[in-house]
Amino acid sequence: MAEHFSLDSWAVRVYCPERAGWAYVFDALPQVGVAFREPVLKELSRGTEAVSVWQLIAGPVRVAHARDGEILALFDWGRFDPASGKEPDRLNRALERVGFFLDEPDDDFSSPAAALGAVESEFGLAVDPREVAGPLPTVVVPVRVD
Repeated sequence: MAEHFSLDSWAVRVYCPERAGWAYVFDALPQVGVAFREPVLKELSRGTEAVSVWQLIAGPVRVAHARDGEILALFDWGRFDPASGKEPDRLNRALERVGFFLDEPDDDFSSPAAALGAVESEFGLAVDPREVAGPLPTVVVPVRVD
């Protein structure tokens, strides 16, 4: 990727499995966090719903939920607080079910894996592991939101 784009480029991989009801956007350069940026979430959720899970290298995991161009809930595990926003209850329930907000989480607790598990179960998401196990596709869509 670095050969074709600078390290601060916005580039994503789009995955649309048949009959899934969801399109998946993966950051090709995840340090940018393009799918977590508020303008992108608002645009992706126009007329539908968007959920984003993002973690920068070893930083805290972050989760967002948006619907019809509006951010409903934002969660930042680095703050150790539940999600905030206009409608955080659904996201907070999902995060709590997988082990967030406990005084003493298990030693093997992985916040990125738990966050993905929470949104997969709550929103009915499912990514076939075979689709993300191999190399990235040769086509990358540059993304810009004005």
